[in-house]
Amino acid sequence: MTDSRSGGDALDVLFIWHFHQPYYGIPDAEEFVLPWVRLHAVKSYYDMGRLLERWPRISATVNFSGSLLRQIREYVDHDKRDRWWRWSSTAPRALELAERRGIVRNFFSLNIEHHVEPSPRYRELYQRRRQLGVAEMATSLSDQELLDLQVLFNLHWCGFAARDDFPLLDELRQQDGGFSPEEKDALLDLHLELLRRLLPLYRKLARRQQIEICASPMYHPIIPLVIDTDTAARPSPDRPRPTSYRAPRDAAYQLKEALDFAEDAFGERPTGMWPSEGSVSPEAVKIFAEAGVEWIATDEEVLCRSRGEDWQRDRDLWRPWRVGDDPSPRIFFRDRGLSDRIGFSYSELPADEAADDLVGALVAIGDRLAGRRGCVSIILDGENPWEHYPDDGRHFLEALYERLESARELRTRRPSQISNPSPGRLDHLHSGSWIMANFDIWIGHQETNEAWEWLRRADELLEKMTASNSDHGGVSRAREHLRIAQGSDWFWWYGDDFTSEQDDQFDALFRALISGVWTCLEQTPPSQLGDPIYRDSNGSPVDGTAIATAKRFISPTIDGQIGEYFDWNGAGQIDVTGAHGSMFESVRPLQTLLYGFSPLHFFLQLQPGVDFTPTCRFQIRIKVEDQISTLRLAPGDHHRDLEELPGTVAVFDDVAEASFPLHRLGLSAGDHFELAIGVECDGLQLQRFPRHGGYPLEIPKIDPGLEYWIV
Repeated sequence: MTDSRSGGDALDVLFIWHFHQPYYGIPDAEEFVLPWVRLHAVKSYYDMGRLLERWPRISATVNFSGSLLRQIREYVDHDKRDRWWRWSSTAPRALELAERRGIVRNFFSLNIEHHVEPSPRYRELYQRRRQLGVAEMATSLSDQELLDLQVLFNLHWCGFAARDDFPLLDELRQQDGGFSPEEKDALLDLHLELLRRLLPLYRKLARRQQIEICASPMYHPIIPLVIDTDTAARPSPDRPRPTSYRAPRDAAYQLKEALDFAEDAFGERPTGMWPSEGSVSPEAVKIFAEAGVEWIATDEEVLCRSRGEDWQRDRDLWRPWRVGDDPSPRIFFRDRGLSDRIGFSYSELPADEAADDLVGALVAIGDRLAGRRGCVSIILDGENPWEHYPDDGRHFLEALYERLESARELRTRRPSQISNPSPGRLDHLHSGSWIMANFDIWIGHQETNEAWEWLRRADELLEKMTASNSDHGGVSRAREHLRIAQGSDWFWWYGDDFTSEQDDQFDALFRALISGVWTCLEQTPPSQLGDPIYRDSNGSPVDGTAIATAKRFISPTIDGQIGEYFDWNGAGQIDVTGAHGSMFESVRPLQTLLYGFSPLHFFLQLQPGVDFTPTCRFQIRIKVEDQISTLRLAPGDHHRDLEELPGTVAVFDDVAEASFPLHRLGLSAGDHFELAIGVECDGLQLQRFPRHGGYPLEIPKIDPGLEYWIV
């Protein structure tokens, strides 16, 4: 393999394509919650590798996060699947209503313009969802229509390289509907085959020295903040911060574990790393050096702020740097303008015009260097931009690679090949990331700060348990939960900077990971972890929910059965039909919530909804001032005289029913309290009623029925 050009005066161009997905599940769970590792693998990851294979004179660097590598291996080596795979592989007639709704809601999650609109059948189904909504469409689809939707979604996630290698994919696209179960099974088998081919493909490219493999820290944490959250004050001194959290040992582990995973996957240990979100600090650089990392990269704005008044872009940007006089990793600084043109602009231009623009800009940089050696770093996401390009970016990348091969003034290189120009020396390194040269996306908002507080509390518990009982069998599992929770992605979606339809899901995953620290250590998780960290725009806890007050004292039999009419006649009722977040707005795990009182007891009945499965359970939380009492009820539970709530009776058969002695809750006539109900499924909180806070209730001073008594 040779470089595109080897002339001594050619401008060196580094392409670093970043592949990253967070860990979409709970350790040891049977399936992943979200499918993005699989879906990006059959599209962009495979496309990028196969395209480089076809252009052997183009050198590039490909970055894998450790969490991405781990999940690929779990799909391939351990037969782990994701929830959307299960929805896809199940025969339509065997789908539960909740699964049908999940399919209708989520199986249009791809670029509508490039993948849905060109397919008459897919477009027809999409228009129907827009007309009917998720709930009505889910109940009205025929088995064949559901089967077509299962196939079309998974089919259109397959990229151009997969279509080149497997003619079946184009045949199915031409067919466009009326699919058979056997065709669906063949398509899903191809997904697995593409996953199996992925890492060997990149291993082959690395062995022939066309690409260099680098890595991001294992679970993609913001390393400077894991070392010390107070680092955030350097670029943003006036922004609120959480209580100091310091875990430098975890930061070092995140580096080593990612390098170990990459070495195992590709047969050679990476010498370079892309820090998560390009986040750096002097302390982080030291930890990278201690891990044996020879080069890292970040954004040009970090270099600008590091240089201060001495910054000159044309002189400073297009070369590597080191920090201080001590040996340290070389730092490459991304050319923001060129990188962002690929990420955000070129998708709107014809492929040839966009490729000409980029190559022309690179040649112009070489001219500005006036004979000095230079190295331009183009660093960006290697997966998400392409969905906005026609044919997933194929035409643009082919046009670009063709021009780079023939451009005498340019040569594509790998960071380990760059020895000239020699690195500059920075007396000071600014602490920041590739976004605004600070850490504001991941810390400083009320929600992100609350998440960091939970990390700190979980870490303190773990350290306490380790110190008192180092042989506790759950310590290593608890630490794994904590390290996954350190990932940047949870913090990315908190706050008001970014939002998606899956904000609630990311919030639930984060809190489940934090709760796992307690449960792995055989401790009871704090009840506040049942409260979402994510809040909607107005932060409303009840969201206008209608609460019908109790009409009279009641005395129901607590047996888990619907019961006689008079058992709950006169009870109050809370409307839960509208208390849904953006991710699960049409899911109905809770159908009816009844409550009532006697002079001595508080009664509750929860009727499961159509989406409540045998793996779900209700979490009942009663808050009296600052004290919270929690009761979890799963189908089949029969509790009497609970240790934590003596005198309580709780049974869950057809419905969940409970009776709580008021004095055990610290309540008496006229007192106020708050009630919240969570629905947990497979270790994750599916929904919460209300989304935030609690429903405000009051203990009647007298039998409410007396107010309706007419003499």
